[in-house]
Amino acid sequence: MRLVKATGTDPLELRFDFTGGANINPAKDMHMHAGMLRLRGADRLEAEWTLYDKGKQTSAHKFFLDRVKATAQRH
Repeated sequence: MRLVKATGTDPLELRFDFTGGANINPAKDMHMHAGMLRLRGADRLEAEWTLYDKGKQTSAHKFFLDRVKATAQRH
């Protein structure tokens, strides 16, 4: 699968759009069509991936990743 970075105005956001791939027909095959990564500070990353099937969007999946700060362990 080939993705190309899409233009945007937010420097903390990366967007990608599907541009084709080997052995895939986007008009009928299920595929990830777009992706977005957004930095929300030093400890948070948000992602959204858009799924297409038969040439139409079928769903979008969002992920939220948070860094957990280490805590001191007591002995």
